[in-house]
Amino acid sequence: MTIAIEKNVPPPVTKYRTLYPFRQMAVDDSFVVLLADSRCETLVGLQSTLTGAGRSALGSGAVRTRQLPDGTGFRVWRVA
Repeated sequence: MTIAIEKNVPPPVTKYRTLYPFRQMAVDDSFVVLLADSRCETLVGLQSTLTGAGRSALGSGAVRTRQLPDGTGFRVWRVA
């Protein structure tokens, strides 16, 4: 059996799917995610999910999260 090697065939476009709009955000934009509206059960889990999604979308260090004063969720900023 022989396998033909082909040149200049572009790879398929990967569709980026997320619940969070990181790629549409400009630096210093932010959004709020409430624990009650998320799939997470704890604030720690929600923060981990948000930072992981931001890291996947934009790279390490591109987002910051801070807990809301009332403890119901997080505000997420794009910083890079």
